[in-house]
Amino acid sequence: MKKIRQTLFSLFSVLILSSCAGGTEVFTFEDYKKPDLDYVQDFRVLQLTDIHFGLATNFAEEWVYFDKVISQADPDVIIMTGDMFMNASVDVVNRLYTYIDSHDIPWTVTFGNHDRQGFYTPQFIEGQSTYDKYDNCMYVDPDDDINGHGNHYINLVSGTEVEWQLFMLDSGSYYRTGATYKYDVIHEDQIAWYEHVVKETNKLKQDVDDFSLINPADVIPSVAFFHIPLFEYVDAYEAWEASGFDENMGSGVYNDSGVWHGHYNSGFFAKAKELNSTRGMFVGHDHTNNFAINYQGITLSYGVKSGRGIYHDPDMIGGQVVVLSDDGTIDIERVFVAY
Repeated sequence: MKKIRQTLFSLFSVLILSSCAGGTEVFTFEDYKKPDLDYVQDFRVLQLTDIHFGLATNFAEEWVYFDKVISQADPDVIIMTGDMFMNASVDVVNRLYTYIDSHDIPWTVTFGNHDRQGFYTPQFIEGQSTYDKYDNCMYVDPDDDINGHGNHYINLVSGTEVEWQLFMLDSGSYYRTGATYKYDVIHEDQIAWYEHVVKETNKLKQDVDDFSLINPADVIPSVAFFHIPLFEYVDAYEAWEASGFDENMGSGVYNDSGVWHGHYNSGFFAKAKELNSTRGMFVGHDHTNNFAINYQGITLSYGVKSGRGIYHDPDMIGGQVVVLSDDGTIDIERVFVAY
């Protein structure tokens, strides 16, 4: 088992209030994370995305397949970025989570637009009790008043020092526009939550009262994982195309029928640029896109679609490893595995 550590951070600032029958519940930073993980040089995050398990899934074949993916990736943590399920049951969910947990590797999830489309309640797929029974699960949902469920983070530490932060955000599912729909977004209150965690963690590490006093070069690096891409993924691809597909700027392919972003630009990318923490953002959603482009100092990346659930390119499935170095840089390894 990868070692899980509890670092003694006393983050006392109030983050969010939640109304409940007994009054108002107060949440602080420690309510949004599990015990910290030990950072090792070239820390390996395996992103699995758009698995789409359902009632017709052949689990025997899938376990053989995903054993290959996980073995080749050799991860320190596994993050599933949404659409793990579509038309699934409680049993299907439990089977996948039990399988992932059996690898004795820390893991967590963010939700996509299909995960809530199953034969179970939203409380089951989103609620903390579903995840607490797994020894290696890092998922946190304090049932607060912030949009979405499972907005949480993981600190990677060396001793008592935070070296990297992993942010998981719920980008929602659908936004109804009359008879049609568009996709949801990371909302402004989620962005405020992200900003607050970044600022308070850095203030604590640097022992200052004002985030603006911190040299931007000293801000703790982070990466963010969610499901639905941002508007800036379009801008990034257009900039890469204008460069003649400069290999120093990007890699991967754009094969889908579009970048299916949310229904408006809520400002998450702009906030990430302002804070100078997040080095990369990693999404799923568009199954045959897997490009990664450095755009305005932030890598905007799709994952590699994991498995053969619904539409896919059989030559472009597997997983993606995000390698986090101690100099604050990231590298991407695509793991393609055939059935």
